[in-house]
Amino acid sequence: MRAQSLKLPFAFDPRPRVKWGTRRGRVLISLSVVLLLGLVTGLALALRSAGGPTGGPLTGPLATARYRGWFSLRYPSGWSYVNWCSEPMTVPFEIAVLTNARPAPKCSLRQPVAVWPPAQHLGANVVSISLAEVSTRPMRWNARIAGRPAYIAPRASAEYSSPEVTCPARAGQEERDLVIGAGLIHAWTTICGPDLAAGNVAVNRILASIRFKR
Repeated sequence: MRAQSLKLPFAFDPRPRVKWGTRRGRVLISLSVVLLLGLVTGLALALRSAGGPTGGPLTGPLATARYRGWFSLRYPSGWSYVNWCSEPMTVPFEIAVLTNARPAPKCSLRQPVAVWPPAQHLGANVVSISLAEVSTRPMRWNARIAGRPAYIAPRASAEYSSPEVTCPARAGQEERDLVIGAGLIHAWTTICGPDLAAGNVAVNRILASIRFKR
C-alpha cells in the first residue's frame, strides 16, 4: 500500500522556526548573563556594606597585658592584643592594637611608619584601641587615671576620625582620644556601631583597669 502525501493548503518552511528558536536561546542566554552579573554585583555590595572583620564579644573573662614591666591593663580574653612591630626610634612608638575584631589586624613593617593608628577596616560592633608611647604632652590635663594626670578628648563622630580606620556605612562611629601622663601613653579608640553604648562601656572598663608600676 502506497502512502499518500498530505497536501497542505499553504506552504510550510521549518527554517524560520529554527531561526526563531535560536534567537530565543540567545535572548535567554543574554538574560542569564545579566542576572548573573547583577547577583555578583549585589553580593559584592552586600559584603562591602557589611564592613570588615566581625566583632567578637565585648565582655567576658579578663586577661592581662603588660608593657615593659611598668604599664598593664586588663581586657576581655576573647579580644586580641596584637603587639605591634615598631621600628626603633620611631615616634610615636607603637605598642599594640587591642580589639575584638575577628580576625585581628596583623602588624606589617611595610605599612608607613607615620600611619598611626594603623589602617583597619572594621566591622559592626567592633572596638579597636591603638596604644602607643608618645613624647608630646597635651596642652592641659582634665582627668586622672590610675593616679596619673590624663587628658580625655571629647568624643568625636566619624567626620573627625582617622581616615585609616573605618566602620561600615550607616553603622555609626565614635572616636575617643586619651593621653596618660608619667609615661605618656596614648590610646586612640575607634568604636563601630550600631551598639555604640556597649562599645563605650567595654572601653571604660579597660581604661579603668590601667595600672602603672613606676
